[in-house]
Amino acid sequence: MNRKALMTSAALMLAATSAWTQPPPPGAPPPPGLPARGVIGAGGVIRDLPPGHVTISHQNSNYFLADGTFYLASGGAFVVTQPPLGMILPSIPAGAVEVEGSHRLMYRYRGVLYRKYGSRWEIASVD
Repeated sequence: MNRKALMTSAALMLAATSAWTQPPPPGAPPPPGLPARGVIGAGGVIRDLPPGHVTISHQNSNYFLADGTFYLASGGAFVVTQPPLGMILPSIPAGAVEVEGSHRLMYRYRGVLYRKYGSRWEIASVD
């Protein structure tokens, strides 16, 4: 590869990664195509659970929930996962918005639809 092509490739790579290396100013939305600040998508792995997480047992598995993100333990780490349908929760995440036009009380947060289930909440669907 000649010098000009190499420099062009390096410049393109730098421009493509700058969205990751330079966070948006406080209150600004993230660059297009990137998740909201602090949100890890399904399949992402973290070493330690966030402070304030809760443990929810469902069908012989322990799920961990923090700020609307669900985790499963895996090999000394925690993997972000989608919640299973029918899982019962004591509460819904702050920031969930009510779904209009539903005959039952329902809220949505980060692609998860929560349905009122007695005094608790049930996972009704996942995008």
